Amino acid sequence: MVSVEVFFIVGMDGATRRLAVEVEHSAALARSRDILMKEVQHRVSNNIQVVSAILSLEARSTSDPGARKALSDASARTALIASIQRNLAEVDGRTATFEDLARSVVNDAMQAAGRNDVTISIDGNANVLSADEGTPVILIMLECVNNALEHAFPDRPGHIAIGLREDDTQRTLEIIDNGVGLSDSATGAPTSLGLRIIAALARQLGGDWTLRAEDPGTAARLIWPRASADIS
Repeated sequence: MVSVEVFFIVGMDGATRRLAVEVEHSAALARSRDILMKEVQHRVSNNIQVVSAILSLEARSTSDPGARKALSDASARTALIASIQRNLAEVDGRTATFEDLARSVVNDAMQAAGRNDVTISIDGNANVLSADEGTPVILIMLECVNNALEHAFPDRPGHIAIGLREDDTQRTLEIIDNGVGLSDSATGAPTSLGLRIIAALARQLGGDWTLRAEDPGTAARLIWPRASADIS
């Protein structure tokens, strides 16, 4: 009996050691995978930044005002995508807090617009965005904010409220301003490049984007399904 017990104890000890080695090996592989993924995201971000720089150079070299604006806008949008990719890569676990990403982007937009008379509040409810969600959601949010800064407050101060919430099956992003309200052209099918970009990004998320009148102002809403991996 003693020999049998010793045999099982020695066997279990060996199995435990082998299991510990396998666990450490798996952890090392996971760390290597995360490092590789971050490196890939940084490289993607750098390549997008190069494209942005090329577009900016083209914009400065053209004499056509319409072409210059189109190239400048494209350069700004690609630079933003590069920035989002960098931020996503720097966050452990390849997820980013919506509020952190949104605040950084909105601050840049406010400085670019030179609007110190408009206040912006952001409530992310501690929600995080996956790598797949990060770029389209933040781009949609920024297009809505820029549209409000340009059209909602032509000659007066105002406020923009940004919120992200979720339930068991979906997430909802809202951008609400207290500006002058919707124009007639904004109530139909998307015609501007910014609105067409929003519509395309919403489809990419499998979601739905709407614009409605408030009293006062305008509310933009994006609703999209939560990824199955995020639903417990």
